[in-house]
Amino acid sequence: MSDLHRQMHVKTRKEHRCAYCCAVIPKGTVVLCEHGVYDHEPYRRYACGTCEPNVDAFWKWTHYECENPLDESFSYFLELEGE
Repeated sequence: MSDLHRQMHVKTRKEHRCAYCCAVIPKGTVVLCEHGVYDHEPYRRYACGTCEPNVDAFWKWTHYECENPLDESFSYFLELEGE
């Protein structure tokens, strides 16, 4: 369960990978950055512009419990939403 979670838009200072689809996010791109503490461990992840519109709905769908969105959960969620 999330102990602390925040979202903000940031301009990246280096290249990152989207936490949801693994796409490359180039340096200098304004993206959604999520950071906080989960199970007493700090995390920081970035969402590309394609995934960002679905991030909040995805977390509601998982009841805010998912260690790694790349474990097929996010892509499965998008398939269900598309039906």
